[in-house]
Amino acid sequence: SEKITEAGFPIQGTTQNPFFGPIVTSSKVREDGTVVLNIPVQPSTIAVFHAHAPEEGRIQHPSRGDLGVVNPYTQAVIANYLGTKNGLFVTDPSTELGYRKLREGLDWTKPCPGSAN
Repeated sequence: SEKITEAGFPIQGTTQNPFFGPIVTSSKVREDGTVVLNIPVQPSTIAVFHAHAPEEGRIQHPSRGDLGVVNPYTQAVIANYLGTKNGLFVTDPSTELGYRKLREGLDWTKPCPGSAN
């Protein structure tokens, strides 16, 4: 069996009442090293989340393919969250790189400071 290199899921609903769509995985790598990961988008999709494998050679920040994800039903650009061993990122077209780092390293796998969880 092939090694899974990325996995992700859609986030649907509203920011006050989100729910998560099905998890999808991929082991399909293009010649340029980018991975084909098709996260299903519905009219209610408000964001997507995916993770890059922590292996050598995999970029640990958003790739060009991660930027500018558009919901084809609403034509709205939706947030694309990426978790890696280097941090939690979100796409942000207002920044020079097209993304921002929200949490450092693997801190994103732990509850936020001051949260009740």
